[in-house]
Amino acid sequence: TSAGGILIPALVTWWLADGDWRGALHNLAILALLVILPIIALSVRGRPEDVGLEIEDVGNADIGQPNYRVLLVGDIIRSPAFWYVGLTFGALFCVYSSVISNLAPYARDLGFTTAQGSRLIMILAVASFAGKIVFGLLADRLNLKLALWLAIGLIICTLLILTMLPSYPLLTFAAVLMGLATGGMLPVWGAMMARAFGLASYGMAMGLMGPVITLAVMPGYLLMGRLYDSSGSYQLGMMVFAGLGVVSALLLVPLNLDSGAEQDKVS
Repeated sequence: TSAGGILIPALVTWWLADGDWRGALHNLAILALLVILPIIALSVRGRPEDVGLEIEDVGNADIGQPNYRVLLVGDIIRSPAFWYVGLTFGALFCVYSSVISNLAPYARDLGFTTAQGSRLIMILAVASFAGKIVFGLLADRLNLKLALWLAIGLIICTLLILTMLPSYPLLTFAAVLMGLATGGMLPVWGAMMARAFGLASYGMAMGLMGPVITLAVMPGYLLMGRLYDSSGSYQLGMMVFAGLGVVSALLLVPLNLDSGAEQDKVS
């Protein structure tokens, strides 16, 4: 994801040099068809036996261990942890998606060029790469809620900077903070889901959470657009989404990632 965030904006900026946005879209379609799909076909495997490995026999493991307890759909969606994690990350991805999709237009509103706006997306992607590594290490060493609160704090700081009509260096600094935070959210999210639902139910829990996050993200684009239309600038939108970041932090307060393990011990 980070490599794509670095490469694609550069390619699109190059393709748009002559103003032909239809040609840029055609090129992206060709890239997906002739490059990405073959890579997926040649590299992605769905089963252990596809690469000569045996399936782990979790049936002989201690069923009292949460990592090996296979949860039903109802068990997962009735879990408070599912909704606390889902709504927290839904709000965060809503903020991230809405801000990043408007970052280049916001830069143009501030008087910077299209190329400078695209460069911000590349800078964000590079910082996101670093964030995945840093927060991946933190997820192994720190309390997961604390690590996510740190990422949320960086996002809120980013949005507050963006409300200040910043200079380009400060805008670049904001892109770095946002990249570190959003890159860091992914490993922490995965670690939280594994802790809450165990490895045996990890795929099911992540799959069920996908629609929750998608539904949370979708209104963000409309909200940012409406706020821009009503106020004539992006400042109001940035302030509203900073408030949404605060809400996401508060949703983490009652989250108990060890509740699933405790229930398994009782059973």
